[in-house]
Amino acid sequence: MDAVFDTWKNETTACTKALDKGLHPKQVIHEISENLLKSYTDKKLTDKYAMYQHLLNYWAETMQDDMYELSADGWKAGNEVRRIIKKTKKGDKEIEKQVAGIEGLEGRLMPPSLIIQVYFSKEQKAIDELKAQSEAAIAKMDELREVHGVEDGLLSNAIDDKQKISKKNLQQAVKDLGKRNADNADEYDMLQQYKKLMDEEAELQIKIKEALKTLEAAIIKKYPTLSIDEIKTVVVEKKWMQGMEQRIKTEMDNISHRLTQRIKELAERYETPLPELAGEVEEIEKKVNTHLEKMGFVWK
Repeated sequence: MDAVFDTWKNETTACTKALDKGLHPKQVIHEISENLLKSYTDKKLTDKYAMYQHLLNYWAETMQDDMYELSADGWKAGNEVRRIIKKTKKGDKEIEKQVAGIEGLEGRLMPPSLIIQVYFSKEQKAIDELKAQSEAAIAKMDELREVHGVEDGLLSNAIDDKQKISKKNLQQAVKDLGKRNADNADEYDMLQQYKKLMDEEAELQIKIKEALKTLEAAIIKKYPTLSIDEIKTVVVEKKWMQGMEQRIKTEMDNISHRLTQRIKELAERYETPLPELAGEVEEIEKKVNTHLEKMGFVWK
């Protein structure tokens, strides 16, 4: 089944990379969908129309819009990225506001997430690691609050009515406690431990914000520098074909799951061989007849 899809993918990749400005989207989907039907015809494990439907769904969600962009301006449309404008109503007025950050960027053919995947995976990994460290610090603070934030707990003097610890409250609690001594050592150390975690998390947030800002600038700068061949590779191979491959693999996983369940049912049903069952029945029958004879039931 992987080989069947790979054959269709290779043919479709070559076909779509050859497209250019002025293409006819309806003709394109007709050709690649008919080829998909042909590829999965007479394949016992699959329903070719299920595969066909996956392609039509992906076409409606993604490929169709991309094709019309290509039809209008060709592959150079992949060099364009814009800032998303969000419209909101304030009273009788409609206000337009730019969406900040990477989430506010929109490429005509390639989303920023795809550009990150292909060209900035190292930078994204570094950001993910910073976020993981931040989440670990937050989880540790939550744990400390839960254990020591109870009444008369070591953090009780820093917790507000909403069971939170603000930087201001923490500083006040440390100030009220004064210098560390034998009587307040445990509470002092706990407050300092919490303060250290809070400071680390705040510093991590600053680093994450700076890294995202740097990445955003790099993404914006990258779009115009992409060659036509690079755009074709990213759009066709990394976007369209990977998108379809995920859907087809999901379909194959579902088929595999159904087959596994059926095999399991059959294995359970025929776990005991018929001769063994017949032997058990015969043994039970003898016991029943013996009991019946003892009860006085005799038949000829």
